[in-house]
Amino acid sequence: MRRRAVCPALLITAAFACSAHEAIDTERRVLAENVLHEATEASALRADNVQNAIDAITVKLADVIVGTWSVANYGEPPDVAGTVTFNADTTYVVDGQFYVAFVAPWGGSATTYQVVANKLLILGSQSYNASEGIRNEAVPVVELKPTTITLHNGVFASVLTKQ
Repeated sequence: MRRRAVCPALLITAAFACSAHEAIDTERRVLAENVLHEATEASALRADNVQNAIDAITVKLADVIVGTWSVANYGEPPDVAGTVTFNADTTYVVDGQFYVAFVAPWGGSATTYQVVANKLLILGSQSYNASEGIRNEAVPVVELKPTTITLHNGVFASVLTKQ
């Protein structure tokens, strides 16, 4: 008898296809919040279940963004650097270039920023053409680590490294 191969993606899709009001079959699925986490002496992590442990170790953009970052820009002109300082009052200052905010050789100056749902930065910049006013650029966070943030706005990429 031949066995049929099952695509793992279909299994995952099927596993999450149940509705919110459907009872969870604890023989097959367990919510992370229902799994106990036992702290060890080797770990400083303190949580009463796995979901809380995951939340505790997740890097939060709003917690790490304030400070000065080295900026490596990718796009045209190629590989031009700068620094950006994000202040606690939601203003930011750029020295050099910060492509994803359109603060670059062709103009623009930094104004304010906003963190949205840990995965998006709204970066305001004053256009080099004063009549255009402030431009707000929604920039997705591609990668987030405590000392590195990678941003890509569809045109340019900037990698920030904490100084």
